[in-house]
Parts: sequence; C-alpha cells; structure tokens
Amino acid sequence: MAGYEAWNPSQRLQRITKLAQRPDWSPHLHGFLLDALSDRSLREVTRNNIANGLVRQHDRSAELVPLLLAMIDDERESTTWRVYAVQHAAAAITNGAAEQTRTTIDRLIDTANTHRDAIGATALMHLHRLAAVYPAAADILDGLIESRIDDATCPDIELTTALSVIAERGRERDRPATVRALSNASSDTVRRHAIAALGRIGSAEDEALIASYTTSDNRLITTAADAALATLRRRHTP
Repeated sequence: MAGYEAWNPSQRLQRITKLAQRPDWSPHLHGFLLDALSDRSLREVTRNNIANGLVRQHDRSAELVPLLLAMIDDERESTTWRVYAVQHAAAAITNGAAEQTRTTIDRLIDTANTHRDAIGATALMHLHRLAAVYPAAADILDGLIESRIDDATCPDIELTTALSVIAERGRERDRPATVRALSNASSDTVRRHAIAALGRIGSAEDEALIASYTTSDNRLITTAADAALATLRRRHTP
C-alpha cells in the first residue's frame, strides 16, 4: 500500500479499519495484509482489523487459517492476540474446504483441552457456536463442559464460559452440572453465572435454591437471582 511505511500507528489503524469493510481486495493488497498480520509491532487492534478484513474476503487466502492456527500456540504472541487468533480461525472456516474445517475444529478442541485460561475459554465458546453446523464440535462439547464443572482447580474464566454455554444451549439435561457448579462455586462470579444458567434451564424445584441467593450481601448476586427467578417462573408458569 502506497505510503504505508510512513503512516503513524493511528493512520494505519484508521485506514486499515476502512479497508477491512471491503470484501474484494486486490491480490496484491490481500497478500500485503496477510503478511502484515504477523507484524507484532502493530497495535493489536490494527492486527485484529486486518484479520477481520482477511476473513471477510470473497476470495480468501488458503494461507489464512494455518497462519491463525499457528499463532494460537505461539508464545511470542500476547494472550490477547492468541484469543483473537482463536476467534478468527473459527470465523474463517465458514465455507472453507472440508479438510481445513476438520483441522480447525481439531485444533480448537485441542486448545480447549490444553489451555485453562482465556485462550481455552474462547476455544470452548467457539466450539459451542460451531456445534450446530459441525457435528465434530458437538460430539466433544459435553465432555469439555463437564470436565470444567467437575475440576476444583478450574479457573473462573473457564467455569463461567462453560456456564454461559450451558445457558445458551438451554438444555434441561445440563441442570445437574449447573447445580454442582453453583454448590461448589468458590467465587461470586461463578455463582452469578450458575444462577443465571439455572434460571434458563432449571426445573420448578430449583426455585427455592435460586431464591436463597436473593438475600446475598453481594448486590450482583441478588440481581442475578432476581432475574433468574423471573426467567424460571416464566418458563414454568402455564
């Protein structure tokens, strides 16, 4: 891109953000920005916008997904960027080749299994979102969620993500795991997510359990419990 080297960081961000809206880059621009995606001297928001643009292209480079997958486990990258790489890799498999799709899902599964942090939590959430379309993602999801619920050392970010997936899925069969998560919660953050999920999937008999949190000293807990009670009652009122 003419003048790119002379642009300051703000100019690069502004111009790349505008370019990222277009789905029809020229081959030259496509190649240039694919290379720029690996430039760790760029602001992460700029790299994120480059990735958004690359994913949006009608004629997407076959090199994009392998590059993003390599970044997930590249410890030279920041945790924030590795989370972005998970997000973009998941988005980029839409309309991709079957082999590349399977490779990406396998990597997301591996990432969810091996990273007990924001990176693994992001992989878990994207596996959930892919599960409706790709059976390979759905097949593994239950085990990944259960493993987090039953792991006493599981970080909050992973537990809350698992509970968010449970809430989004809205399946009553996830109720026992949700009750366990609430009973074993060691932080108010996890309690809040478990209460919210229970409101979405719980049975009428869970009303007393949720109501017991409406008198908590933590205002966020009481707010979550009040909302969950309202949701539960709507679901079970004839």
